[in-house]
Amino acid sequence: MMCRETDEGAVPALEVCHSLRRSIPAGGCPATVHSVFDRAVNLVTPLGLVTLLPKCRPLYPFSVRIDTDIPFPALGLRPDMSAMLLPGEASAGMLHVDLTNALDTDLSVLERKELIVPPDLSDRLERLAGVIGEEGKPEGMAPLVFHLEEGSSADYAERFPHNHYTAFLLPRVRRLFDALHTGQIVEISAAAGAMAGCGPGLTPSSDDFLCGMMAAMLARGGARGRVLRTMDITQRMGCAARVKTNVISGSFLIRSSQGLLSADVLDTVGQLFSNGPTQSLESAASRVITFGETSGTDILSGIYFGAKI
Repeated sequence: MMCRETDEGAVPALEVCHSLRRSIPAGGCPATVHSVFDRAVNLVTPLGLVTLLPKCRPLYPFSVRIDTDIPFPALGLRPDMSAMLLPGEASAGMLHVDLTNALDTDLSVLERKELIVPPDLSDRLERLAGVIGEEGKPEGMAPLVFHLEEGSSADYAERFPHNHYTAFLLPRVRRLFDALHTGQIVEISAAAGAMAGCGPGLTPSSDDFLCGMMAAMLARGGARGRVLRTMDITQRMGCAARVKTNVISGSFLIRSSQGLLSADVLDTVGQLFSNGPTQSLESAASRVITFGETSGTDILSGIYFGAKI
């Protein structure tokens, strides 16, 4: 394992989220370490949650990928440590990250002007369901893909029986879908809030599902020239859900509702709403499905349904 340093002793950043870089004020802003994992450090800042990631992770909204593969606890980072964000540097404890030469990456689906609703969208969604069925985890929201709709693929129904999470959430999911299809704004917010915070994982399965839904809804809205109207809905969903879950998951919900997605999720919805080869869609989805224990599967399950709204 290694941690490359600059001549000044700082670890170089490889990539930084464009929305984060442009949000850091000239004078910087104070931060506090919220949580430390082997492959992520979360900072609480006035800008929201900011995450430091090792080079092996894809870029996330409001995150920085740095040139290290050393587990963050081994760098001496602990919760409640003071931290700082500056336009050219991020620091936490003894870790100093040089942002100067980092690649600036836009993770906003709103900037993807090439999105279209392809004539073979149904076929592409079947390909997506196939990735979920072949590679996904059945413990979270994935059973909905194979049981919720009439005519759902029966190929994987036995491998993905309803679990106690989907059994509990099923009426809440139907309530949200009904509200979205009828355009009942107040009911959409209430239904999204009623779904949030349920399921296994640091980011509960229902939250990951909502993030995937909102990503696909915004991609489809952009493809149809209705992205601002769609974002009004997704932001209401994200705000209602955030208050029903934990800080980390709530941050993902808000960013997703604004169209800020991880690099691999952005690639997946971009391939879904395109005329590109379906193999590219399957490849992107296979990268997403590796997220966490069930997070990737739950995000893809949300994309599957959100693309139809």
